[in-house]
Formats: sequence, C-alpha cells, structure tokens
Amino acid sequence: MDLINLSLGTANPDHATTLRTAVDRARASGALLVSAGHHEGVAYLPGSLDGVLSVELDWACPRLMVDVTAGPPSVCRASGYARPVPGVPLDQNLKGLSFAVANVTGVLASELKGASRPSVDVALEHLGAVSGA
Repeated sequence: MDLINLSLGTANPDHATTLRTAVDRARASGALLVSAGHHEGVAYLPGSLDGVLSVELDWACPRLMVDVTAGPPSVCRASGYARPVPGVPLDQNLKGLSFAVANVTGVLASELKGASRPSVDVALEHLGAVSGA
C-alpha cells in the first residue's frame, strides 16, 4: 500500500515511542501516512511526528481543496466536512478533523495515481499544485 489514512490521533505522549516505531516501519515499506496533526492547540500523534503528512482542520477550505502551508513543518489544511447528504444541512452532517484527514488522503490518492511511492515532500508538492499554493 502506498497511502495509509489514519483519521485518528492521540494526545497521550505515552504512545509516542510505539507510534514512532510504527511510522518508521510504514515509511521503510514505502508507505506514506496521512494523519491528524494539531487541532485547537493540541498536538496529535502520529500526525505531529516527522515522516507523517500532518493535517489540520480548516472550515474555510472547500471540501476537496487542500491548502499546503510552508514549513517546517509543512501542514495540509483541509475541510472537515464529509460529502454532502441530500436533505441534511451541512452543519448537521458528520464532520471534523478525521474527515479533513480523509479528504487530504482522497485528493492525494487521486493526484498520485500511477506515480512512484510518495514521500512527504512529493505529496506536499502534488497537493500544493492542487491547491494553487
């Protein structure tokens, strides 16, 4: 697998070593992890670790637009809205940081179709092209 979507995270520092090992193993296999990074002042693991494509929630982003901020560390900002559901107001639909991570992973998967295995830098380059950054 080339991309691993981790629409989750923990702020518990006791998990840092275990998650660092998991990230290193995934990267050694050539996979890129996309995960929640920071939200409302909280750093989430594994998204805040080096080697993981970090995602932050940005309600101003349209659903399928990703904003890549300059780093270090570079961060993807994305909408936290899931796909629209007919008859359900946007604010009553499922939403949140995990959906922002999924949106980034989906856009990235589409952009990288047929490309070689992505690094964080390659992923950010592709996402920057998508966002116009």
